[in-house]
Amino acid sequence: MEISKIAQKVIDNINRAIAKSPTGVTMVSIREYQNSNGEISNNIVNIGASLENAKAKDIQFLKSKTGSTEIEEIARLELIKSLESPNPNRSKGQIDAYTVITKGIKVHNVTGEIYVFGLRMKKEIVQPGTYPIVNSKELTIAKNVLRKELKSSKFTQFKISEISEIRIAGEEISFC
Repeated sequence: MEISKIAQKVIDNINRAIAKSPTGVTMVSIREYQNSNGEISNNIVNIGASLENAKAKDIQFLKSKTGSTEIEEIARLELIKSLESPNPNRSKGQIDAYTVITKGIKVHNVTGEIYVFGLRMKKEIVQPGTYPIVNSKELTIAKNVLRKELKSSKFTQFKISEISEIRIAGEEISFC
């Protein structure tokens, strides 16, 4: 699969930034990212963070809490279960769908789209998006409240094609 020159530049810069970092922590600034709902945001992402470590801490956190209602307790227990033993078919599907190029960068095996993946440290909304109204069940609402407290839920990925500008280790790459 052939990678565009701009994608290769992003990959090279991230590899250089990772090599410079003794801890593996590499902060990436992503400017004017537009999501599928039209929201435009500026983000700071740690591409050196470990999702597995975050999940382990989230399990400890959830086990130390107790729900104040029956629904909150069920939500807490179901989240623990999903973190401890994720759906193997869904996990395999995600693994098979992408090829990891380097820490924090992966390519979709079918579309060839390049993604930056990491722990979102900061998000500033430049332009709000239009989100559909969803009528969630009480259990889903309780889970979503808990997820807001979990570190693993702050991991996200960004399509390079939807990024206006990215800054890695002081070098700025514009996509406009």
